[in-house]
Amino acid sequence: MLAVANLTGGMSLRLTGFGIRGEAAMTPVGLPSGFQRQWAGNHALYPGGINAILCVGEHVLYFPRSVAVKVV
Repeated sequence: MLAVANLTGGMSLRLTGFGIRGEAAMTPVGLPSGFQRQWAGNHALYPGGINAILCVGEHVLYFPRSVAVKVV
């Protein structure tokens, strides 16, 4: 689980993969430095690896390790 400052208003990420029709976008604020590189390494381990849960207060955003994330 990663605590972030906000689920919107930050860097633009494009998500693709299993369970996503086409692509999805998210703009979280406060992801750790190097998140895209770390997530790419995690994604390469599929079906191993970890899932991510981003949280802000009572709000959560979940995406599985099968999802590819790119900064756009």
